[in-house]
Amino acid sequence: EDSESEDTFNDVNGDTVHTRSGPQLWLVLLLAAIVCFCVAAFLYVLWSRRRKECKQSAAADDRMVVAVGDRVRLRNGDLEGVVQFQGQVQGMKGNFFGLDLDTSRAGAAGQNDGSFGGR
Repeated sequence: EDSESEDTFNDVNGDTVHTRSGPQLWLVLLLAAIVCFCVAAFLYVLWSRRRKECKQSAAADDRMVVAVGDRVRLRNGDLEGVVQFQGQVQGMKGNFFGLDLDTSRAGAAGQNDGSFGGR
């Protein structure tokens, strides 16, 4: 038994128009919705990965490689100097840098004896 039905009506010009509706129309609409959802999900995944890669790239750009003897400028931009020490400090966690600040711009020049917390 064919469950598809045919409707007829007259358009504005008086011509007879035949339309069909049935399970095939619903199937096409359902498949179109599924395809749209899959494409949207795929594009979202691509966008998410790209955004994550951009964040990781930006974080990597923020890390600088500095060696003893390099001239550096502190983030605030007010102080400059030359790296004299880079490494671990006994009893402390992290990587430390010792700077010889330019005396012409360092208002606090000479106030540090080179120790960290008395060590």
